[in-house]
Amino acid sequence: MSRREHIALIDRLRALPAETEWLEFKRNHYQPQPLGEYLSALANAAYLENQPRGYLVFGIDDATHAVVGTHFDPYAEKGKGNQDLLPWLTVGLRPNTGFDVQVVEHPDGRVVLFG
Repeated sequence: MSRREHIALIDRLRALPAETEWLEFKRNHYQPQPLGEYLSALANAAYLENQPRGYLVFGIDDATHAVVGTHFDPYAEKGKGNQDLLPWLTVGLRPNTGFDVQVVEHPDGRVVLFG
C-alpha cells in the first residue's frame, strides 16, 4: 500500500461510529505482553466477524477518533528478554495472525497501524 492508501484506510477506520471487536484505537503503546494479547484477540474477532483483518491503531484518540499522534516506535521497542518487539511478537503469536505494521505520517500526526 502507498502512503496515500494507508492514510485513506486510517480515515475509513476513524469514520466508523465506534471501535469494534476487530478495531481498537490507542493514544500510546501497551507493554509487550498485552500488545500481543490484543493483536491475537483482534485477529480472532476479525475472523469471527468475517473481516479481512483486525486493526490496532496507535496515535488515535479512542473516544473522538481524532488523530493525536504517537511517539511509539515498534521498530525500536523491545519485547520480553530485550528482544526486538516485532520478531518477538511474530514468534509469540500462535497461530500466526499475519499482522503487518506500518508507521504512517498522517497529515494530522504520526500513526502506527497494526493490521
